[in-house]
Amino acid sequence: MGRLWAGVCADGLPGSADCAGICAKPAGIRAEAINICANHRRKLIRAFLYVPLLFFSFSYSFPFGIAGESMTTMRKESSMTEMALFAEQQVRADLARLLFAAVEASGRARCDIARDAQIHRDALRRVLLGERSASLGEALRILAASGVAPHAHLLLFLVSGGDHTIDWLQSDLALFFEDFSGELPFALERVLGNQVHDVKPRWAKGTAHRVARLLSDHIDELERKDALLGDVFADAEGGHRG
Repeated sequence: MGRLWAGVCADGLPGSADCAGICAKPAGIRAEAINICANHRRKLIRAFLYVPLLFFSFSYSFPFGIAGESMTTMRKESSMTEMALFAEQQVRADLARLLFAAVEASGRARCDIARDAQIHRDALRRVLLGERSASLGEALRILAASGVAPHAHLLLFLVSGGDHTIDWLQSDLALFFEDFSGELPFALERVLGNQVHDVKPRWAKGTAHRVARLLSDHIDELERKDALLGDVFADAEGGHRG
């Protein structure tokens, strides 16, 4: 087509400006078409390359963020699980130490304690070694079969740990604590009446110290009375001898 336009221009309109303009039009159209094709190819290549770019960008950025959050959540859950297992193991070990001390202090044979506690001898052995968690009922029955106040020692174990509980084994203080803990709720309801719901948790520590001081004063008073009675008996014996 270019040669045709060139022949027409050469034969019909030699040297004219119109011919040059007419001949230049096909060349411009052809160049524009080439540019359009090139731009189209570049767009296709860009679009084709954008697909894997989008894929890799999605794979390594956005999912990585989700994976990071998931890993953080998993670490938190794992840490909480480890803490829960550690707490369970610690509680089991402390309870086993208490039950072992109670069994040893009782002076009874383990087979007799297992029979009275309604637990298999091997299960009792594993409980005392901390290899098996004792249920609430089993712990109470083992303590009772060992001759100690079960509720008092288990309550002491829960509120103050194993050291106090072991120190108070088979003592009058443990028996006092059991009776005191059992009577306290009823005494509060009986004395306070409707005011029992007005009791504040922050008063507990001060009340405990006040009860301890009350007991101390009571013991001092009893000691003074005992001393006074002792002096009276001593004087009476001296008078009889005289």
